[in-house]
Amino acid sequence: MVDGLGEEREHTAHHVKDLESGHFVVVVDAPDDAAKSRAREALARHGGHFINYYSRFSTENLAP
Repeated sequence: MVDGLGEEREHTAHHVKDLESGHFVVVVDAPDDAAKSRAREALARHGGHFINYYSRFSTENLAP
């Protein structure tokens, strides 16, 4: 079974590792650029890292 290719697979592995280490994975619905920006700022302000935006056809790195 293929659970993702390329970057998707790497991101899935990263999320699984974080969860197994006792960290959280937070998902935010961001329907537009303003919501995406607010979510990134709030997550980063509270120590979030590996912040990404996933759309149907692309992935955008918002913070390391």
